[in-house]
Parts: sequence; structure tokens; C-alpha cells
Amino acid sequence: MTTVNVLVLTDGDGSFQAKGNRFALTEFVKTLTADAGDLWNFSVTTAHRYAPGVYPPNPSDSSLDYSNDADIKDFSFTNAAHFPPGHYDEVFLFGFATSTPGQAYGYPPGHALTEPELAVLASFMEAGGGVFAVGDHEDLGIDLCGKVPRVRSMRRWAFDYAAIKKNGKFDYSLYDETSSNAPPAMGVHRHSTTVMGANGRFEFDNQSDDIPQKNDPVVYSVSSGSTFFTRVVRYPHPLLCGMGGVIDVLPDHMHEGECVELDAAQLSKTYSFAGAPAKAEYPKLNGSPLAPQVVAWGKVVARSANSSYTDPGAPTYDDNEPLDGDTFGQISAWDGHAVGQGRVTVDSTFHHFVNVNVIGDTDDATHTWTNDEPIKAKGFLGSAAGQATYARIREYWRNIARWLAPQSKQDSHALEWLAKVASDPQLGEQIGYVGDLAGTEAFGGSAGSLLRRGLPPCGVLSLVSRGVPDPLSVLLGKWYILHTLPDPPPLWKELLQAGIDVRQLTNVALGAAVAETRDQLRSGIRAGTSQHHAAVQRATSRRVHELLQRDQAALTHAARALGRLAEHASKL
Repeated sequence: MTTVNVLVLTDGDGSFQAKGNRFALTEFVKTLTADAGDLWNFSVTTAHRYAPGVYPPNPSDSSLDYSNDADIKDFSFTNAAHFPPGHYDEVFLFGFATSTPGQAYGYPPGHALTEPELAVLASFMEAGGGVFAVGDHEDLGIDLCGKVPRVRSMRRWAFDYAAIKKNGKFDYSLYDETSSNAPPAMGVHRHSTTVMGANGRFEFDNQSDDIPQKNDPVVYSVSSGSTFFTRVVRYPHPLLCGMGGVIDVLPDHMHEGECVELDAAQLSKTYSFAGAPAKAEYPKLNGSPLAPQVVAWGKVVARSANSSYTDPGAPTYDDNEPLDGDTFGQISAWDGHAVGQGRVTVDSTFHHFVNVNVIGDTDDATHTWTNDEPIKAKGFLGSAAGQATYARIREYWRNIARWLAPQSKQDSHALEWLAKVASDPQLGEQIGYVGDLAGTEAFGGSAGSLLRRGLPPCGVLSLVSRGVPDPLSVLLGKWYILHTLPDPPPLWKELLQAGIDVRQLTNVALGAAVAETRDQLRSGIRAGTSQHHAAVQRATSRRVHELLQRDQAALTHAARALGRLAEHASKL
């Protein structure tokens, strides 16, 4: 198994103990550390930004302190004992706290990341470390996440509380949705994804039942073929690619935050911490800044208040209020591997991860809904349909950790899978018939079937791309980057127009990689070594080039056709 060292850091109400804490992350951590049969071993260290007693939920009961059960308390990135150089591969930032003047949440000041800490974290990201970050509505999470490179611009973190104050009170009708402020907690512009409960009502605590929200993942496609025959391969981003298909469900919540798409000015910004030289926030790929992508969109359904009932959460959190309809960025991702840095992903709300939104709420004494809706004390665990939904949500959680793993760990993981499949007795007899291109393709199809028992389709494509030279690796495993380029390179167009079948290409590459791995293992070469990696790349390159040479006539035809089209266009 490939071991990935993960730091999960939180602050404020975030916690790693389930007792008395609705915002516990114990289910999330349990999902990462479980053996999912995917050959990933996520070794998790939990940490809390606060020292014990700094922000107690109940000063008279220290057993409920939010920092309890964290492996590291009073965490600092500049403390080498907390964040040893070169140890961690990924950092998860679950931001709850804000120390912005005028906020009414009561978080203590003095715990935002410092400039020296941001410098350490930026260096970690530049060296290939992956980062996930999340907050909630308004500026919740800004202390921990609001100044981190790329994280700070991929999601809205700021909120001007003075702008919605009137006569000393918050008036959410004053919120300006055209501003750069994050979405509000209340009012018609809040990002409520709450789904109607079994009782026919929209209530704040519906977030704890077994009914999820449905979102809209972005689906990328690669089309290949001629005018008469076109094959289209469609996949979501790897974050949302599940064993059973596209992951399009999440826990619902009455006021989510927002992930955003960036304009040219935002993409050209730089960052500098603790006096270090300024660096590009989004390094260039093929001459243009590599932009992050919103990979899933959330939906706010317009509705009016219903006078026939009162939300038990009222007046503080009343979801039975009018809503304007809206679509907003829910998950965003940046593939730093394409420019030699770490990957980054952000989410619109920590309510997609905390216990209260997935396994119910048994600790809220102020509400009475458990009397008539016991499902809200069980969450997704309370029904068979809920459990199936929860399995898909947990796939998303684990996909984040998979995708953020550094490039070297991704390569190691791919080689481990090749070795596992190559050693499978089901392929023992077929291995002898891999001699020609057709045999390699057939063998690759069989190997792919075995891989898909433990990996989602996107994972198979990503694995295969590790042994295929560019630009074909982009076509196979990094297809979503195509949509961020201002103008795809001509070779891409030639390949797609020439009738190159993506599935065929995948099978040929996979067949060559597994067959070569089998030979390497038989000759005593240990799986995962640089010698193994180099041999796999040579073998897949030979077979892929053989496939392309077979279709050389089609490639030439496509290139000529494109030339004629370009010439025609220049005369218009």
C-alpha cells in the first residue's frame, strides 16, 4: 500500500471527539483511515489550533473542550514538532473561526495563521504538498484559510459585517449580492441547499435527516472519431468519480459558502510572506496561468415562507424564510501537478463533512424535533437509502485525499496496482498471448476489468497515464486540463479528429504496462522501483506508438483537413 501522511487541522468549534460536539470530524477521519481496498494508506494526524480552555463550549465541563482528542493542541506551522519538514503529504484545513471585527460568533482573536506560518505552508505547497480548505457562510474559516495561496482566491472568505448593520442590528436585506462578500447566514440571498423533509417542511435541522441535496458535477468529455463515427468519453472530475458513477449528492445545509471562478486579473496575482520574493499565485501552463476549476455546482431553489409552520430553529436559524434562486460554485480544484506544485481543492461548507450532517444530531437540547422525527438523530444511518447515499459521500471524502497525494505518491500507487493486477491468477493464462497489438489490447481490457473492482473509472485512466508519455498522458489522465487551455495544441486536434479511440488507447497502454510489470516481477525486479517505472514507460510507449503508426493514414488525413480549414478561415 502507498502511505500518505495527512494532517487534519481545525479551529473554533471543530473537534475530533463526538461527545457533545455537533461539528466533530470523527466520521471524516474514520473514512480516511479505513482500508477501502484501494491500496492507499492514509496516516492521519489530527490537530487543533486552540490550546485547551481557549474556547470552551462549557467552561464548567472540560471534558467537552473542542481541542480534546486532537493529537496536537495549540498547533503552529512554525513549530517543527508539529509540522516536521518533509513529513506530511497533505494538509486539510477545516476552518470555523473568524476574528473579524464586528462578527457576532464570539471566537477569540489572535489565532489566525501568521505570516511566518503562511510562508511555511506556501513552501509545502510549492514542493508538491496537497491542500484542502473549507469554511462556511460569511467569513467563517477566514482565520485558518483566508490568506493561504490559491485557497484565498478559489473561494470567498471575506464578509463586511458593517455593511449589513442598521440601528445596531444585522439587517440581511442590506446584503449586496453583487459584492465580493461571501454569502450571508440569513436573508433571501443565503445559499440554502436544504431539501424538504419527510414532514413536508423546510427546517434548519433537515441537515441531519437521511435526505441529501443533489448537485451538478461538471462532466468533461473527450470526443474522438471522424464525421461518420464519433465516440465520446465522459467523466466527472476525479474528486466526484465514484465506483457506481458520478457522485452528485452531498449533505444539505441552510447557508453554504461559495467557490468561485477567476478572471484574468485574479489569475495574475502574486503572493509573498515574511519578506520572501513574490511568486505567481497561478503559474503558467502553455503560456497562460493555470486556472482552478469549479467542478461541481450547487443549487438554491427559490421558495416563499410557509405560514402553516414554524422552523424549530427560529429565530436564530430559520430556514422557513423566502429564498431567491441561485447557482453557486460548490467544489473547486486546481491541478498543481501540471506545473510542478501541489494540488488544491476547496469546498463551499464544512457541513459536507461534520458529524451533525451525516450521522444525525443527538446533542441539541434547544430543539424538539427528535420527538416526531427520530431520523434526525440518526442521519444517513437511519435508512437503507441513507446508508447508500452516505457511502457515495464518503467516496467523495476519500477521493479528496487520493487526488491531493503528491506526484511521487501517485506514481508509486499506480505501480502497486500494476503489480497487483499482474500477479492476479485470472490473468495467468492470457499473459502468454500478448505478443501483437490486438493481444495487448485484449489483455489490457481484462486487466482494466480487474482494476475497476478497486478503482473508479477516473482512477483507472489516471493510473494508465502514469506510464504513457505526454501529450497522450494528458488525453488519458489529465483530460480536464484541456478545458482550461485557451487553444489546445494541434496534436490534440489531430489525435481526436483522426479517430483515435480513447478506450482502445487505454487498453493498449494498460495491457503493455501490466505485461511488462509481470515480466519485471518474474525477473526479480521489485515493484515500485525506478527500474520498474522506467521499464513500464518504455513498454507502453512502444505499444502506443505502434497503435498510432497503424493509424498514420488517418492522422495525416486529419492534419491535412485541419490545414485546409485553417486556410479557409483565414480568407473569411
